[in-house]
Amino acid sequence: MVELLIPVARRAPIAYGNPKGVMRGGRHIILRGKDEADVLSQIFGGRAAMPRQEVVIVGPDGRTPILVAGLGVAEVSEIEEEVHRAYEKGEAMMKEHGTVMPFDKFRERRGLARREDVDAMTRDAMRRAGTRKS
Repeated sequence: MVELLIPVARRAPIAYGNPKGVMRGGRHIILRGKDEADVLSQIFGGRAAMPRQEVVIVGPDGRTPILVAGLGVAEVSEIEEEVHRAYEKGEAMMKEHGTVMPFDKFRERRGLARREDVDAMTRDAMRRAGTRKS
């Protein structure tokens, strides 16, 4: 028997702003800034609620998603604090590195090649592998 795995892409339903009761449908909440985090208690019906779905906040660069998951364990008040902390951390990274996720710094820390050098290194490795005799 042969099993065929086909990846299926699903588009997650997105609710911007203040979608009351939207979490019952299993949708994600997407906030466009840390100022919108203050409406989470209104969305979830109080600061003591423990939502299962994650909250996604768009980072300070306007394109990087920052995910904060409550997992049904954290209260909305804790999630609000975490959203503010994550956004402020993103702002600090923007000031220091010019981006929310400094991948070049992460590569350097792990001892990996620079992004600019990867293409040439890959081509060289493929060229050497092609000239190798079996």
